[in-house]
Amino acid sequence: MPTPTPLRLLRGETRPSRLPQGEPRPRPLALRPPRWLTRGARAIWRDLAPRLAELGVLTEVDEAVLAGFCSAYDEAVRLERDIAEHGISVETQSGYRAQRPEVAARRAAWERVRAFGAELGIGAASRTRVRATPREEESDPLSEVIAATQGRRQRRSGRG
Repeated sequence: MPTPTPLRLLRGETRPSRLPQGEPRPRPLALRPPRWLTRGARAIWRDLAPRLAELGVLTEVDEAVLAGFCSAYDEAVRLERDIAEHGISVETQSGYRAQRPEVAARRAAWERVRAFGAELGIGAASRTRVRATPREEESDPLSEVIAATQGRRQRRSGRG
């Protein structure tokens, strides 16, 4: 899976040939969670969204993906607690042991967490595969900071 461009820049990758051309650059996301999320999912959002925004990988077009991640994560954790309390199996009317439905629901919830997380990288990995014509060249504060930092490093080491 491709690494999101902001994460590549944070790692110091600056070779233009290795960075995607024409990648969309949506605006940053407002950090307030949607009201429809459960209390637990909103807590996950409030913890995760600022970190992703700080990395520059969270934008307005990622809101549904982040909400899906938070909702699935909250559901998975609630199911983990339920299974820990009640066990993974139940005795049927005929006396056999059967897996509780919550076990399959937990597996599905964790799969959704994995899928949504992959979309976010837990970043914007899917955007690295999209090619778009930029609306207009906007300044990218993250790129400017990284370029300035690398320029200082090169001057100190005598290479620049």
